[in-house]
Amino acid sequence: MSERYSRLFSLPTNLYTEGSPVLIAAGALLKDNQTGKVLAQLKFRNISQKAIQSVKVKVNACDTAGCPLAGMDSFSYLDLSVAAGGEFGQSKPIYLPDATTRAFTVEILSVVFADHEVFTPVAASIAKAAPKEIIEEVQRAEAEKEAIEAAQERARKEKIINKRSRWMMVIGFISLASVLLSFIWLYNSSALPFRLVIRRYSVRYLLALVIPCLCLFAAFAGKKKKAVTKTVFLICLVLFILQIASIIGFTVLANPATASEASRNLAGTISRYVNGADFGFHLQYLLKALSRGRVRILTQTLAQIAPSFFAVLPNILCTAVLAVSSKKIK
Repeated sequence: MSERYSRLFSLPTNLYTEGSPVLIAAGALLKDNQTGKVLAQLKFRNISQKAIQSVKVKVNACDTAGCPLAGMDSFSYLDLSVAAGGEFGQSKPIYLPDATTRAFTVEILSVVFADHEVFTPVAASIAKAAPKEIIEEVQRAEAEKEAIEAAQERARKEKIINKRSRWMMVIGFISLASVLLSFIWLYNSSALPFRLVIRRYSVRYLLALVIPCLCLFAAFAGKKKKAVTKTVFLICLVLFILQIASIIGFTVLANPATASEASRNLAGTISRYVNGADFGFHLQYLLKALSRGRVRILTQTLAQIAPSFFAVLPNILCTAVLAVSSKKIK
């Protein structure tokens, strides 16, 4: 509550008028410290099975000695649309005419339902503590409402998790196919025997398969344990950064002599076996071909770097979908 207002009095919770479709869940008397005015705030709960359109109440004011003061003979809550179990009224203040008011009671004058049926009490009476049966019914209705809301929230989150898992499976299988096809492309475009191609490129392509396999693992395991997806994403992110770094490294070290020297250190070794030195060399030739307008060199170079490119592209897709799937569901 803002410091502008100070609480002077509180009603007992769950006040009830015989036969009334509404329960006074809470009530308080507040003082506006800036204007000195006194106001009452009430919170009602619809305990009927029908929607409520309006409610009219009477507020009886009294001072500290319990002597009656000028109150509010009639106050209406209009243009409502409160379903069964709904609450209303807590945001609408009732300003009382006498600033010396220090306590109050409430009477329910009438309740109008959405079908225009009207409830009026048989006799005017101050709302009193609700019977045990009414309280138990309200508590049971609240528990059912909370259970329904919790089930709906679980269903919503499960739907999002299943959608993310489907995307991870689709991207994972596409990525696996892309890596395998890029290897076949590489073999068909090279003049090397199959055994030599396996010996030279097997490490690179086996490492390229790691991220798609991890993506598929997260698609299945992430449904049961949410932390799995985030852990897999962090692992894939590190592998992806190493691959990008290796490509940039060999693009800068595009000279065979310097590349041979760089291969002696760890970064050079990773670059050599994950992406291959040929990617950096061909990328340099590609840039030269573009600058000189040599179509034949450009075409040949594209054909040579394409297998390496399609071996790295799946890792980009898998890392991206894992990044999205690892986000917390709100």
